[in-house]
Amino acid sequence: MQYGRYLAKVREADICIEDHGIPYLSVQFAYDEGMSQGLGAYTLDGAFVFRFMLALGVDSLKRAEGKSCWVEADHSNVYSISPLHKKDGPPFVIK
Repeated sequence: MQYGRYLAKVREADICIEDHGIPYLSVQFAYDEGMSQGLGAYTLDGAFVFRFMLALGVDSLKRAEGKSCWVEADHSNVYSISPLHKKDGPPFVIK
């Protein structure tokens, strides 16, 4: 996968705790091209989760599952998540 903008569907979204006790947002994307990619963001805070849910237009992480969105990514990183239509909300840019 090269850096680009890809149509994706959220397969799974959850908050997990890794083996050192650090909470993180775990998201699995399935791309239309048949590939998949995960997002695991450490040093999780409420604003991070809120921006992710806002980009998908949901009020719960479980409701994110099955939602389609645009993902800007390369083979190792997800850089932003955007709703299908700009009118549906702001993109979530991951820094």
